[in-house]
Amino acid sequence: MTRSPARLLLALVAGTLLLAGCAPAQQQPPAPGNDIGTQLDAPVSPSITHLQLTDSAGHRTSLARYAGKVLVVSDSMTLCQETCPLDTTNIVSAARAVERAGLSDKVQFLTITVDPQRDTPHRLAVYRSLYAGPQQLHDWDLLTGDQATVSRLWKYFGVYSRKVPQSQPPPKDWLTGRPLTYDVQHSDEVFFLDGSQHERFLISGMGHVEAAAMVPQRLRGFLNTRGHHNLTHGGRMAWTVPQVLQTVGWLAGHRINPPAEMAAGGSGSMVGMSGSTHHGSGSQQSSGTSMGGMSMPPAPLTAHTALTTWYLNLWWDLVIVLLGAAYLWGMAMARRHGRPQPWYRALSFYLGLAVLAVTLNSCIEAYGHVLFWMHMVQHLLLIMVIPALIVLASPLSLLVAATPDHSVGKVRSVLTGRAVSVLTHPIAGLALYTAIIVGTHLTSFMQAMLTHMWVHEAEHVLYLVGGFIFLLPLLGDEPIRWRLPYLARIALLFLAMAPDTVVGIVLMQTHDEPFPAYADMHRTWGPSLVHDIQSGGGIMWVFGDGLMMLFIVCVVWAYLTHRERNATAGRWLEGVRRATLADELDHTGGRPIEQTADLDDDEAALASYNAMLARLSDRSAQSTGQSRRD
Repeated sequence: MTRSPARLLLALVAGTLLLAGCAPAQQQPPAPGNDIGTQLDAPVSPSITHLQLTDSAGHRTSLARYAGKVLVVSDSMTLCQETCPLDTTNIVSAARAVERAGLSDKVQFLTITVDPQRDTPHRLAVYRSLYAGPQQLHDWDLLTGDQATVSRLWKYFGVYSRKVPQSQPPPKDWLTGRPLTYDVQHSDEVFFLDGSQHERFLISGMGHVEAAAMVPQRLRGFLNTRGHHNLTHGGRMAWTVPQVLQTVGWLAGHRINPPAEMAAGGSGSMVGMSGSTHHGSGSQQSSGTSMGGMSMPPAPLTAHTALTTWYLNLWWDLVIVLLGAAYLWGMAMARRHGRPQPWYRALSFYLGLAVLAVTLNSCIEAYGHVLFWMHMVQHLLLIMVIPALIVLASPLSLLVAATPDHSVGKVRSVLTGRAVSVLTHPIAGLALYTAIIVGTHLTSFMQAMLTHMWVHEAEHVLYLVGGFIFLLPLLGDEPIRWRLPYLARIALLFLAMAPDTVVGIVLMQTHDEPFPAYADMHRTWGPSLVHDIQSGGGIMWVFGDGLMMLFIVCVVWAYLTHRERNATAGRWLEGVRRATLADELDHTGGRPIEQTADLDDDEAALASYNAMLARLSDRSAQSTGQSRRD
């Protein structure tokens, strides 16, 4: 039986489709998610891919030489004591997995130094041998170059590096045994480029190794205290070998199985990251980190993350609850003793506690470790806004009002005693405020605060207490020794603008990152490190002085509406008025005025004052009549 060509062709096509459907399909590996890193799609400039570098064998090379391959590019240095040995361990493990999968011709791992002055090709070759051993490991190269070339490359990719003085006593070089003379602080990044040399993915932060023994023994002994901690406490923020292999497999189009001992590590994830890189501007690329056990969010700061990022700051929340309960108890006791306090004072106090709770539990606290400008927002809230609300609540007056009658005198004597008077002296408060502003922003204090949790907590206390002491005699009306005339209060508030202005301008004019710990936060989004510092300086200057002007307006308003003696004259003019009326009483034989009496409420003083006015009026009338006769 003869079949037509059309029927034969149709049967052939159908059979082919049937076989294709029955054959196992090669699945495209899924793209890594934002829980691993940041997806990108940006071509790398040819001016960067053609930069001349040198490998560990002394051969000249460049990124362009690897065109057509998936590139995994990481930054490192052979004399790093904290993170690089861990990162390199993971890179080598991933390279071996790629080699076992038969993909060495499609994937290349490149570790490029951030310390070209010391990382010569010979040193890189020795470093390579510590990891690769007798194996060739053709898909992993270590590269260096001259200082200008390497700096240009890493500036383009946004890797932060900075030469700093070596710690004392200096560690000894693991290769030569000589004391080291400097260190290089840098961020940790892993960049993934596709075959067309487009940057496609970025993983930031420190690598997490599965076992300490995976790091070469010689380098384990070179780690410092923090390095050993990183080695044994990688945590969920650190990236893993399975995550690198998932990304490589996605770009290479082949699923790559991680080593059996690391398969479980693939479930570990980093906090989600998103955003894009900005090349050519020196912007910093980094991710979240942790301090004192609290994870810092690397996710971009948006309206959504600002509203949904909350932390339970347990100890501070306990303090806030206790302060709120204490003030409520004081209000109840004051009412029991017949000295009820105005409701608006309680409103001011609890509003201050509410602002404190938001400041220490929200995105303000979380992102203050990632963005300097956010730290500055927190700084202004802690040292100005919250203390001002607490001062306006008159807590010392409430203390006196809540005290039983038989103890009120003792409490007042303490509040007007030498210790409290020295502490609350207006000049001492201004000096303390100035020292806090300058000391916490123009010294190494900020670096210590970012790297030590106890310093961070102490800073909160310092800001709150310092702000309260400074504003107490200026905005408050408390039973302390110092009752400043309103003009003196205004003058001191104007003087307090000086430290905010000076420090703000200094920070706005900086061209280098003065606090390297911000680079260690590994942020992959937002402003560059330097622009972040400059923005924080602008906030200090503009909003710091703006809050001072608001306080001045409040003092002026109080001056215009207050009926007490300080609202009209101050102590000196009040003394003149008291002396004048005392002389009048002596002249007329009236009862002497008590030293503590209020002239406006003392009957003898008022009678004497009226008599004096009448006598002056008679004299004026007689003088006027005499002038008319003349």
